[in-house]
Amino acid sequence: LRFLENGQDVGKGAPMACAMVYWGDNYLKFYEVFIEHGAVVDISNLMGEHIERDRKTLKLFQ
Repeated sequence: LRFLENGQDVGKGAPMACAMVYWGDNYLKFYEVFIEHGAVVDISNLMGEHIERDRKTLKLFQ
């Protein structure tokens, strides 16, 4: 992620930790385009999983 100053890209990255989430159906294309900008992580294996210490609190997707 980059920020513009007065509409110009001056090469500054985000001043805090950021992530971009892709909800589309073409992960491989997303990977090909964005891998040059940073890590691309596929978390599709978590679909339907319960997330939390006891795995009872939050269910990620259905």
